[in-house]
Amino acid sequence: MCCVRWHVVSAGFTMGSGTRQGGTLSPYLFSRYITELLWAISGTVVGCLVGNHSFNTFTYADDLDILAPS
Repeated sequence: MCCVRWHVVSAGFTMGSGTRQGGTLSPYLFSRYITELLWAISGTVVGCLVGNHSFNTFTYADDLDILAPS
């Protein structure tokens, strides 16, 4: 069972597709799937500004952090 937490927790649901956590193909498939989104985000000036540089995403393998000022 899985759920989504976005201010509140959703009802539980089952996952019918995807790759296994720690699977050898997971990082490759993730990067193929998410590349266009990362290019679109990195082309904006939204995120955390440090000097003249905008930092808005950090990715590693199949993990993704999206940064925003608070």
